[in-house]
Amino acid sequence: MSLESQIADLVSAANGLITVFSAKKSSIDAAVAAAIAAVPANKKIFYVHQLNGLDTNDGSITAPLKTIDKALANTPYGGICAILLQADYLMSANVANLEGRFLELRSDDPANRRFLRPIYYDVSGVTQLTAFPASGGNALHFRDLKIELPSATGLTVTVINNCLLRAGSTTSSALFPVKMTDTTVTDVAGATACIVSAGASAIVLECIGVTFPASFGGRYISGVASGAAPNTLANVMSNLSAL
Repeated sequence: MSLESQIADLVSAANGLITVFSAKKSSIDAAVAAAIAAVPANKKIFYVHQLNGLDTNDGSITAPLKTIDKALANTPYGGICAILLQADYLMSANVANLEGRFLELRSDDPANRRFLRPIYYDVSGVTQLTAFPASGGNALHFRDLKIELPSATGLTVTVINNCLLRAGSTTSSALFPVKMTDTTVTDVAGATACIVSAGASAIVLECIGVTFPASFGGRYISGVASGAAPNTLANVMSNLSAL
């Protein structure tokens, strides 16, 4: 066999290997691209309109969802769920457990703050304030809202069941961060509800541009005495000078 024919055979074999490699590479690239495309976005943004929305909608500005629960259900565990309320929202029952999600709840128009209205309801004979339960690592941010706390007149409500943000005693994470920005908290006459239930978690409570009712002391965090300084508490960090 001549040298020329040997070189030709080697070139042919090399070209064959290149063809096989190119085909394999293309299929691998396609598989990787498909796998990446299948990974859900870690941050979800949804519009919610309790009256006009539908939970079968996609949550866009023109096709809002109906409930906060559905927005959370559409957000992967460990993800960020940003909800823009297009109308006032009545919490007729507990919101779905945050379970490791970061929830930002705000008005779609900062100049027209939406009401968030929790209520008291009966759960197997126990009166509870409708709440945002939190477990398994979570954080919550209220922004550009008007939170109206209902009257508890004539009701018997335990401290743990009288909080808007509720961390469980055994399933909650070690730390529960809560931020409130440009939000107004108001009381219906006879309101007694707290903002955060400490549970077994350490609490971080940051309030920026937030207005609370007069004599709200003792209701920022359940079980914390009115006027207590956060820096005297082992499990609380806050930019408020007194709780």
